[in-house]
Amino acid sequence: MKLVLVIDGAAAVRSRLTALVRTVAPQARVIEAQNGKDGVMLAVMERPDLILLGSDLPLLNGYEAASRLRQMPRTREIPLLAVAGSERRTTVSDGLSSLANGAVTSSTSTPEFRHILLGLAPAARDGGAPQQWRGS
Repeated sequence: MKLVLVIDGAAAVRSRLTALVRTVAPQARVIEAQNGKDGVMLAVMERPDLILLGSDLPLLNGYEAASRLRQMPRTREIPLLAVAGSERRTTVSDGLSSLANGAVTSSTSTPEFRHILLGLAPAARDGGAPQQWRGS
């Protein structure tokens, strides 16, 4: 995994997810967006290997952002993990879940996150992200 895009409206959640990615995949570069509109734009420009997408975003909510990402040829195959970020919200909306490859919370443990990433690896080899998933 070379590039991960973290999209979430809460700075604390973005920080936690970025730290988690860097722990599991220290060689990965992490870029962040604080709203759905900027996140979609970054995804199109940068074509990350993985997108972590919160549901409660300003300007464009998580479902709308995921829907746009899935409609565009440049981004439709990028693995997408839905994020339930706050302590009071531990589930992801059904709409966002239906467009994502999986889901995590901002309190997901490092071993659990590593397991989720390895579970995405076969899908990545079938046309999505490059094979660098197992590099950590």
